Amino acid sequence: MLKKFVFGLFNFMFRASIAALVVVCVYRLAMYSYHFGYMVFADAAKEPTPGRDIVVTLENTEDVLDLGKVLKARGIIDDEKIFYVQERLSDYHKKLVPGTYTFNTSMPPSEIFAMMGESYVDETEGEEDTVEKEELPDYLQGGFAGQQDEATEDAAEGNSEPSQEGITDSEETQGESTEGTDGGNEGGNDGGTPMTAGAGL
Repeated sequence: MLKKFVFGLFNFMFRASIAALVVVCVYRLAMYSYHFGYMVFADAAKEPTPGRDIVVTLENTEDVLDLGKVLKARGIIDDEKIFYVQERLSDYHKKLVPGTYTFNTSMPPSEIFAMMGESYVDETEGEEDTVEKEELPDYLQGGFAGQQDEATEDAAEGNSEPSQEGITDSEETQGESTEGTDGGNEGGNDGGTPMTAGAGL
């Protein structure tokens, strides 16, 4: 009887301990998830203004997690994992350019991304302009000069056609007037013949 009681008590305590451990783990996981999500979207800086200026030279920005570790070690951010997720959700994902930067501990991650991605945006815009100029035809690169030349040539051809038609019409008119003159001369000759005959009589 005593053994059964002791065994039951031990079993109850064991189950209670497991349940308490699960509750504690779930609570801690929920609190960590809430804090992690809050910090991701809070875009909070490590220190209040004015903060401290820190010069950092970054050679590799492709691995954002390692980049976050470097910035955390220099005291610019609090958590490299939060920094990694923020970079994934930002407009500067895979656009961070290596270089030497002067960060401030009062800068939120969004400003850090904007500073490191500004050079990428400038370089990309310059490359796009160059590619567009190379791909465009010559008449487009020259400010549509070719189109203007073509329009001028078309206008010149359009003006020359009516002139040729006018020349043709004038030639036809001269031909008709010549035929009319010849007809009048023939009529005059026909009319003069009877008069000659009458004079002979």
